[in-house]
Amino acid sequence: MIPTLWMMATVAAFALGANDGANPTAAAVGAGLLRPRGARILAALAGGTGAWLAGDRVAGTLARELVPFHALASQEAQELAVVALAAASLWVLAATAMGLPVSTSHALVGALTGAALREGAAPVDLGVLGAIAGSWIWVPVGAAGAGALAALAGRLPGTRRVQGALAPLVRACSAWIAFWWGANDVANAVALAAQVGGAGWAPAMVLGAACLAAGAYWGSGRVLATMASGLGPVGAPEALAVQGSVALALAAATLMGYPVSTTHAVVSALAGVLRARGKPVNVRQVARVAAAWLLTAPAAGLLGWLLGGI
Repeated sequence: MIPTLWMMATVAAFALGANDGANPTAAAVGAGLLRPRGARILAALAGGTGAWLAGDRVAGTLARELVPFHALASQEAQELAVVALAAASLWVLAATAMGLPVSTSHALVGALTGAALREGAAPVDLGVLGAIAGSWIWVPVGAAGAGALAALAGRLPGTRRVQGALAPLVRACSAWIAFWWGANDVANAVALAAQVGGAGWAPAMVLGAACLAAGAYWGSGRVLATMASGLGPVGAPEALAVQGSVALALAAATLMGYPVSTTHAVVSALAGVLRARGKPVNVRQVARVAAAWLLTAPAAGLLGWLLGGI
């Protein structure tokens, strides 16, 4: 069972890199400040580094607090982890193939909850689940509000003087977001394997970082196209407002140990920025992305429930 568990962790890490790897650089690519290939390289390098250096913060929330794996027999814990990772990976890979940016955090939390409820041996901590779900609200709302304020501030007198510095600032924010994205998301793939697979946190973080980086580079192109140009027209000022607001929200959530969605944060911030600056928002595409968000946790939970019965 342990080899199967680590295999599923590898697949899950690649899948989350392929889907979420577009988030840190989407606004920069949309504004023409990064080329898609360069964006994928940046996401892979910075995201992998963040996963390696800071991925253990969120890992503890998923593997020790949401479901008490330590209270289960070794075989039960391994089976539950394999089912949860398989269910989350199936949903994320399907969404990625359709070019839909979804939340890997939602997928793993939903899959783990569904599988645990089906097994019945591992109680789900509803308080922790509620805190995680709450962060799924305040992070995008905060990113949208901060993005709108940043966009409005960009119209103040004197801001034109810094126009020439926008491009390097946006690229720097992209790298910063990618670092914290890796730190936040890697737990979705390897926390369970680290907890019950017997190898410890350090090897799990190395594996997760490498597979996440590979997914971001080789698998994120379709979702990057959706995020970069499908939601609305983005210029350098809008890109900086989006990147700066998401960077703050994501770093705060990661330091507090909450697994959150960078997809939620980026799309919400982008919508807030475009509205604040009077630019059109592709409502149909935003609605399509929002529908995928709403479906992710229950769909992954259902998959976890069904796979748990096999």
